[in-house]
Amino acid sequence: MLVWVPLPPVASALDGIDGITVEVVDPDAIDAEGGELPASAAKVGFYVPPLFPRPPAIAALAAMPNLRVVQTLTAGVDLLLPHRPAGVVLCNARGLHDVSTAEWVVTVMLATTRKIAFFLGESNAGRWSPAFASLARGPDRPDRRPRLDRPRRSSAGWPGSKSTSFGWPERSGPECARPPNCRRCCRRPMWWYCSLR
Repeated sequence: MLVWVPLPPVASALDGIDGITVEVVDPDAIDAEGGELPASAAKVGFYVPPLFPRPPAIAALAAMPNLRVVQTLTAGVDLLLPHRPAGVVLCNARGLHDVSTAEWVVTVMLATTRKIAFFLGESNAGRWSPAFASLARGPDRPDRRPRLDRPRRSSAGWPGSKSTSFGWPERSGPECARPPNCRRCCRRPMWWYCSLR
């Protein structure tokens, strides 16, 4: 059986299977170059069209009188279904793109949440805008950062410290060398980490 596939990696994956001959043929690319389908189209029994077939790849179905199976590279077959010759089995690729689709969704969610497109535009323009500072402040709350003038109430202490009645640790190790308004240690109970760096 003669098999047409659109890409060399697909052809290499089919190497070594007895009873088939694989050719790499992309009707869309042939049409774009002004060429014509190879004469072997009359012998094709298994056809894998390109990922998103355009009219030339769909019209190639009519030039394959011995065609028995069409295997798409997508889960949907709406483009090919109206052009399927009688008696030809049309197979979809359901599940093939599950992992890559999930990865794409998570990537886009993170990129949107972290405003990657905005910062990429700023980087290309040679600017650095404090976008997250504008998110932290607003007309109703000029400063949404944690307040440091009153301690949090907590019953738990942190490593190397004893908890006071307000939940702040008593410093029992070396003093932090950073200034009192250091964001790393004074905005968080991590002074002991700063003193070790």
